[in-house]
Amino acid sequence: MGSATPIDADPIVLSPHKAGSLYIGSVSGMTSTFEGGAVLLSDVPIIAAAVNIAGDAAGYPRPLYSGFDPAQASAEFLIPTVLYEKFDTNSLVSIQNVESTAIDATLRVYEAGNPTPAFEATYAIPAQSAELVPATSMGLASGFSGSATISATGKVVAAAQETDNNGRGAKAFEGLAADAGATQIYMASMMCEAFAGNTSYYAIQNAGGSIANVEIDFY
Repeated sequence: MGSATPIDADPIVLSPHKAGSLYIGSVSGMTSTFEGGAVLLSDVPIIAAAVNIAGDAAGYPRPLYSGFDPAQASAEFLIPTVLYEKFDTNSLVSIQNVESTAIDATLRVYEAGNPTPAFEATYAIPAQSAELVPATSMGLASGFSGSATISATGKVVAAAQETDNNGRGAKAFEGLAADAGATQIYMASMMCEAFAGNTSYYAIQNAGGSIANVEIDFY
């Protein structure tokens, strides 16, 4: 976990529509084992993506996820898939406090089909900082596949990363505020052994307070 005291990087000047990047290892004062979050501030609108790079030469490819704007933050957040030793893959859940004061955030992890949490813990997160929770620390049964909810005393954003234990696979994705759920969701791609063997898998999480009956139509 980070702290409420920021480590400031040098400002980046971007021309209209130009992209820039910052390697965290080049920031003065950054520790070699830093775990936390970041806040990007600009005088004009920007977008950003996080790019995570493995620490060794034989590591995984670069998992990416998009940054959040303040309107996407919520006291209730959802992570639709969490894995532990499933498909030889483990998850890492990150929760960032977007408030100006410290908050408590409770992470609950549910096995598919089970309404009782398999893991539950509350974290005190300093202002603007983040808590990173690896599935390897949750005490889950090997082969676990499920989802997670986050309930906080203030607004948060959250993301998840999945990495292979022995292979080179790596993925990352953004969580969603609980009120971002809808009764109709569009998935822009679906493949079955297409483009040299690509096949899709949907992780679906119930965002409501009652049993959901989900119908899926392929077009």
